[in-house]
Amino acid sequence: MIPNGVFVTYGYLIGAVGAWTAIAIWVVATIVSVLQNVIFGELAAMFPRKSGGVARYAIEGWRKYFIPAGAIASFGYWMGWSLSLSVTAVGLGFLLQTSFLPDATSTVHVLNNDLGVAHLIAIAAIILAWMLNRRGAKLGATVNKWLGVIVVGGLIVAAFGPYVLNGGL
Repeated sequence: MIPNGVFVTYGYLIGAVGAWTAIAIWVVATIVSVLQNVIFGELAAMFPRKSGGVARYAIEGWRKYFIPAGAIASFGYWMGWSLSLSVTAVGLGFLLQTSFLPDATSTVHVLNNDLGVAHLIAIAAIILAWMLNRRGAKLGATVNKWLGVIVVGGLIVAAFGPYVLNGGL
């Protein structure tokens, strides 16, 4: 989620804390992510015949000490993912609304919340992602691969486009 988080929070974070502080926050978050991946690799080596990711590893790791700890850790893991996915989806919704539906500003009041077009786009994006994941890992992996190619292509254009347009490197 670090690449998504950087793109979603880019303007907000720089505006709130300044450019160098934002860069420091992103560097620290990236280091934490790398360490988490190292831990994830170690857990996969400890439990080679167990599948299910971090939530499963937490249950297996805590089983002999305190069984509810695995469930609590699993809940925390999935809650973190759910919150980050919702923030990213709302960011996507606001970007799409601003780009393609700038005049659609009406909202509907539901359970003390105002839902607008951006929120509906976010809900649709999460449901679409869920539906794709339900189709199986192969389809999800293929979609993620092509989305990754598109994102890297966009990054290359953003990084080198100004040089090309200004007469070369």
